[in-house]
Amino acid sequence: MFFTALWGWPLWILACLIFIWAVLEFVLAGPRVWTQAQDILQLGNLLPLYAAIFVNHLLHEMAHAIACKHFGGQVRTMGVMLLLFTPLPYVDLSSSWTFRDRLQRAWVSSAGMATDLIVGAVATITWAYSPPGMVNELAYNLMFSTAVYTFIFNINPLMRFDGYYVLSDLLGIPNLHELAKREFNRWWRSAVLGRPEDPQDAHSSGKRKWGLS
Repeated sequence: MFFTALWGWPLWILACLIFIWAVLEFVLAGPRVWTQAQDILQLGNLLPLYAAIFVNHLLHEMAHAIACKHFGGQVRTMGVMLLLFTPLPYVDLSSSWTFRDRLQRAWVSSAGMATDLIVGAVATITWAYSPPGMVNELAYNLMFSTAVYTFIFNINPLMRFDGYYVLSDLLGIPNLHELAKREFNRWWRSAVLGRPEDPQDAHSSGKRKWGLS
């Protein structure tokens, strides 16, 4: 019931409106965004930046856990791991891999990214309307960390993060990365090197299209 209330259609519509509002504020404040970005990696800002990344990651992982529990999965472990030598929260979602419904698996994988977008949108609006000071700086760090983490890494299906697993589940193609590598090698041997195609490498036309993509 909690998950249904949290991700019901009224809140989805509200979240979309907030996100559109945040995008408009970001575009309108473009010069100020890049001016403030010059100080993002300054020594004095590293601790606030880490705090923003930690909070963002915590909310991200909690969203995954809530979605997994909603669909009947078990969150066996929660803790802190080292990611690029940085302590960050994590949850064990391996039980969601056994879900027969691929849409449920995609929901679990996408819950964290959806939360990132909402958190980033709220942070952007807070930053746009707050005066210079601690709140403004914390909001900017949270906006920056969610944008980089979500749009460069997490939502990118070319990297084996959430976006990749969502795409794999929606297409119904497990091990999509391995399929893409095999299809690229097959195309390279056939189209570039001119070698005849091995019948053992043949896949369905649908899988081949997505593999080459």
